[in-house]
Amino acid sequence: MVGEKTKPLVTVLIPSYNHERYVRESVLSIIEQTWESVQLIVVDDGSSDNSVKLLESLSEEYGFEFIAQENKGLTATLNDALAKSQGTYFCMLSSDDIAFPDKLEKQIAFMERRPDVGLCGGSAISIDENGVRCKKQEKLVYAELNFDDVFTLRKDGPSAPTMMARTEALRDVGGYDPEIRLEDMDMWLKLTHGEWKLACLDDVFSYYRVHENNTYKNLEFMLACLLESWGKYSDQPAWDEVRNKFIISTFLKAAKNNKKLAIKLIPKISVTAYDMKVLRGLMRLGFSW
Repeated sequence: MVGEKTKPLVTVLIPSYNHERYVRESVLSIIEQTWESVQLIVVDDGSSDNSVKLLESLSEEYGFEFIAQENKGLTATLNDALAKSQGTYFCMLSSDDIAFPDKLEKQIAFMERRPDVGLCGGSAISIDENGVRCKKQEKLVYAELNFDDVFTLRKDGPSAPTMMARTEALRDVGGYDPEIRLEDMDMWLKLTHGEWKLACLDDVFSYYRVHENNTYKNLEFMLACLLESWGKYSDQPAWDEVRNKFIISTFLKAAKNNKKLAIKLIPKISVTAYDMKVLRGLMRLGFSW
């Protein structure tokens, strides 16, 4: 446990966008953390619902910094918060997700022991719009990842709502790339390429809200983002193999419920990457020989 006199500050950013139904619960999950040394910054990024009024009221009640701005996008908001950060550690919580009460305390204790780790996280429990657990999930096992582990997808990384980074590490790699739309996984690559380690802890830290607007449900967007981030390292020997993994994974998902996208992806799959899974996907689309 970190001593009382040496408790490092952690900066927590909550970027809010049209989540008036959920944002209060997200904010309170940080306010009520067992770790008290917290710089909380909440930024509304151009919401059209009642989020701003709600957050202004919460800011007055609890004294955190609240900024209402025209829509700038997530990476710009992250970089602005990183520039403002006074904390040794930095993390983001989406305005529809919820942190467990001891999330910050447990992660800081780990990071204090491991100065070589640039980012850590763990598992999250998926909940629906009403806060009901979606399904039973396997907890991630402890793992440490280097660049090859991340680039080749050899090991599972932490769930998005659970991540905590070392502020020094984020600044060391130049912050978040404003041209990249999938900022978390892009940062994994940047940090590990910069010789920082990434740690996935065998603990559950957050609730992840599943609803119709989740980015991961947009298969074409997700594929474009992944290829965008990984493509920056296309000189890596494993690039072609990894590229095919992303395309095939998206193709198999699309073959179930997005036939138009699945057909569009067929020419992009290398012939040498065809296996039984790909053939089954083609059969699902009605192809036959």
